[in-house]
Amino acid sequence: MFKTGLLLFSAFAVAEGAKCEEKTTPLKCKLPAVVDKSLDCKNGACAEADFGDTSTQCCVAAAKCSSKTDVECTGTAVKVTAASCAGSACVTDDFTGANAKCCKAPAPAKCSSKTDQACKGTAVKDTAASCAGDPCVTDDFTGANGKCCKAPAPAKCTTKTDVACTGTAVKDTAASCAGAACVADDFTGANAKCCVTPAKCTTKTDVACKGTAVKDTAASCAGAACLASDFTGANAKCCKAAVVMAKCASKADGVCTDGAVKDTDASCAGAACLAGDFGDANAKCCKAGPAAKTKCATTATLVCTKPAVVDTTQDCAGAKCAKIDFGGVDKVCCKEAPAAKTKCAETSTLKCTGAAVVDTTKDCAAAKCEAGDFGTIAAVCCKVPDLNMCAMFVLGKCTGGAVKDATAKCAAATCKASDFGDATTKCCTTAPKGSGAASVLPSAVLTAAGFLALY
Repeated sequence: MFKTGLLLFSAFAVAEGAKCEEKTTPLKCKLPAVVDKSLDCKNGACAEADFGDTSTQCCVAAAKCSSKTDVECTGTAVKVTAASCAGSACVTDDFTGANAKCCKAPAPAKCSSKTDQACKGTAVKDTAASCAGDPCVTDDFTGANGKCCKAPAPAKCTTKTDVACTGTAVKDTAASCAGAACVADDFTGANAKCCVTPAKCTTKTDVACKGTAVKDTAASCAGAACLASDFTGANAKCCKAAVVMAKCASKADGVCTDGAVKDTDASCAGAACLAGDFGDANAKCCKAGPAAKTKCATTATLVCTKPAVVDTTQDCAGAKCAKIDFGGVDKVCCKEAPAAKTKCAETSTLKCTGAAVVDTTKDCAAAKCEAGDFGTIAAVCCKVPDLNMCAMFVLGKCTGGAVKDATAKCAAATCKASDFGDATTKCCTTAPKGSGAASVLPSAVLTAAGFLALY
C-alpha cells in the first residue's frame, strides 16, 4: 500500500514539472548567466545538466541594469549602469539600497568641493582628502581628526626673524619649529628645535677665503656644518681682513745693532713698523751683516809662490788675510803671472815698412819681438805717423843745407811751411857731413788718409 502511494506521488511530480529555482542550491548558473526562475527543469526533475552557461535549461543572460530606466536606487545609493540585474529582467529589488545588484554607495566628495566650511581649532583643510560621503557635511571639518582636516605643518624656523638662539648656538635655517607658529622656546639653547651647535671653521679644510681675506681659525661657521658661503670674503663667518704688514724699509729711523744690518725686503710685525722690530740679527727687520774682508794686496808679508803673483782685485777669505790665502795659483789671493813682453821700441833691427812708423806704446805679440810684429801699418808694432810729425808734411822744404828731421814734430797739431827752413826750424836739422841737402817738392799738408794713399 505504501509503495503504491509513492509511485502515484512520483507520477504527479513529473506531470507537474520542477521549477529551476527549486534546485539553485547547490546547482547554480555560471556567471554572468543567471537562473531564470520562471523556467522548469528538464525531465520533471532538476539536475546538474540544467545549470551552467546560457545554453543550459535553467540559465539565461542577466539583464543590464541600464535596461531599467524607470527605477532609481533608493536612499543615497547611486545606479551602476554597467552592472547586471539578478535575472533575465530587472526588477525593483535590483535597485533597493546600496547593496542591490544595480546600486552602490556614492563616491565621497572631495573636501575641496566645500568652500564655505573651515576646519575648527588650529586644524587646516586637507584639500587632497575626501569627505565621508557626498556631499561634504560639517562633521567632515570638525578638528584635526575630521575627514577633511589635519594638524597644521610646523612653521619654518626662518619665519621667526626677531629671535636668536641663546648661548653659542646658531639658528638652523633648514629646521622647523614645534608648532604652526614659532615661539621663544624653539630657540633656547643648542638642543632647541631651531638651534644647533655651530661647526668650527677649521673643520673645513678644502675651502679658502676669497680675495685678500684670511681664514679666522678661532671662528665658527653659520651652521652645524661649514659651507662654502662661510668663506666668501672678509665679512664671511670664517674669514677676516688680512693684516698688511708694513715693510721694514718704511721706517727710515729704524736702527739695527750688534753688527746687524737692516733687511729692506723684510716686513714688520704689524701694519706699522715699531722700534721693537729693530735690534740685533734676530729682530724682524734686521739680519747679520756681511763679514768685513781685507784686500789681498794690503799685506806685504804674505806672498804667492813663484811664478804665481798676487791678485790685487781679490779679497782674503776671512776678515784678515792669512797664510792659507797665499801660495800657488789655486789660492784665493794668487793668480798666474802674465807672460813678460818686449816693447816694440826696444828692438833696433826690426823696422816698419813704407810710410808706417814704430808705435812705441805697444808691446810685441810675444815675450820677444819677431819680424811678424813689424811691416805695414797693420802690424802690431806699426802705425800711421801722427799728423803733427814732420814726416807727414812730405812737401815741406828745408833750406841752407839743412835736411828734414823725420822724427821731429811740427810746432802745432798740423804742420805748416813755417816749420821748415834752415837748421833752426822745427822740422829741419843740420845735414850730416858728407851728405847733400834733401831735395823736396813745394810744401803741402797731408791728412792721414792722403798720406796712406801715397803708399
